[in-house]
Amino acid sequence: MIKITDELNLEYVKGLLQYGVDINEMVVKLEEKGRQLAQNIESLEELEGEVEVEGELCVLKQCPMVSVLNAVKKANAELTGEENLPDFYPQIVKDYIENHPEEGAILHPLCIVHQRIRKAFGEKHGFEIQQIACRSGSTGKVVYSKKGLEKAKMNEEEVSKAIGQGACLYELKRIQTV
Repeated sequence: MIKITDELNLEYVKGLLQYGVDINEMVVKLEEKGRQLAQNIESLEELEGEVEVEGELCVLKQCPMVSVLNAVKKANAELTGEENLPDFYPQIVKDYIENHPEEGAILHPLCIVHQRIRKAFGEKHGFEIQQIACRSGSTGKVVYSKKGLEKAKMNEEEVSKAIGQGACLYELKRIQTV
């Protein structure tokens, strides 16, 4: 069972991602949600699904947000007649990247949701998690985090090969305690 989709139901997402949302406020709420989820979850697999690990690189095999995205599209169809993501979603992504320019591995607002929760989960369990790339399951488009590329010491070609047909590529490092 994947916990992230249990918690991030359509009503939660609609309440969080709405027209005119303050990006910084949204990020704070997401980090708090991640800390709450981390209290009772012991592994990334339990949080988000199958993860392939090679050294410090992790490839999430399938995006757990797909079912939530589909629910958002269906709900939007009731309002607009078209089964698409809401028109303002690209603006949320644009605002987020403007506020967090190093974190460009975002395809849609639910990538922000997912990545912030994963990062908060990692902190709770003594890991630093750095997103490197995301791949769209529908188009195959890969987007990259400048900061993630630098930290992993990889270029876009290496990352594209590493992510393969997976959904996300991120680095997972144990936080050193003194």
